[in-house]
Amino acid sequence: MPLWSLISKVERKRESISVIPACLRGSYAYMGVGKAAMDLVGLNGGPLRLPMEDLTAAERQGLKEVLKEIGVL
Repeated sequence: MPLWSLISKVERKRESISVIPACLRGSYAYMGVGKAAMDLVGLNGGPLRLPMEDLTAAERQGLKEVLKEIGVL
């Protein structure tokens, strides 16, 4: 699915600062993508809490293309 591909691409770009070993922690990249998607469709996604990062302009553009591809926009 294109949306999961985008989420995994965003996740790979982010460096984790967690002290929890990688095998035991989950990815929270979906939260940034979800909130950005809400903003793009006209809802208030709200800010992310630290240490999570907002999507870059290029990642937002990629998200917009994915949302058009799957028929949300």
